[in-house]
Amino acid sequence: MGKSSSIPENEFAGLITKLQQVKPLVHNMTNVVVTNFTANGLYALGASPVMAYAPEEVADMAAQAGALVLNIGTLSREQVDAMIVAGQAANAAGVPVLLDPVGAGATKFRTESSLRILREVRISLLRGNAAEIAQLLGENLAIKGVDARENSGADQAGIGRKAAKQFGSVVAVTGKEDVITDGRISRIISGGDALLTQVTGTGCLLTSVLGAFAAIEPDLM
Repeated sequence: MGKSSSIPENEFAGLITKLQQVKPLVHNMTNVVVTNFTANGLYALGASPVMAYAPEEVADMAAQAGALVLNIGTLSREQVDAMIVAGQAANAAGVPVLLDPVGAGATKFRTESSLRILREVRISLLRGNAAEIAQLLGENLAIKGVDARENSGADQAGIGRKAAKQFGSVVAVTGKEDVITDGRISRIISGGDALLTQVTGTGCLLTSVLGAFAAIEPDLM
């Protein structure tokens, strides 16, 4: 597993209070299935969501946001191009960029699009299930559409560490247990529930929630 550590609960409580005071602007370039769900989830948390996709404005919006979230759930080549424009503008402005490679491995286009973003944009945090992250590493874990198949034998911690080192970002591999790692330090969060797989967009919302906290806390681990 590697080195592990924990954070006192009062530090988490302090981050929630800070988030609600700052109300960070989270720029979401997400998929059409979860747009409303994501916006309402961020509002409930205390953040300020914006959904901007037009190539003419994404650079300006990303540069002024607290965080940029890229989600390829319903992607097109034009959308990927716009994500890269936004991501590079965010990088130039020092804005953290998060990538959710939804369904990577389900099609060649999804996998290649995710890898292109990882090449051309500096990603601060990569979040996906074990199959999605493994596919980006060239490893074959079963995936069905945009959903991971049962991969109970998957080494989530090992996949996360390898991805963190290869892509130079913090990686969150989510599932029944969540693994968060920077390649050196790893943390495990237990308490996942199978019911979450029966609600559309819970993982997508999670990535945007992580974006809200990334906007106010530079130490992503």
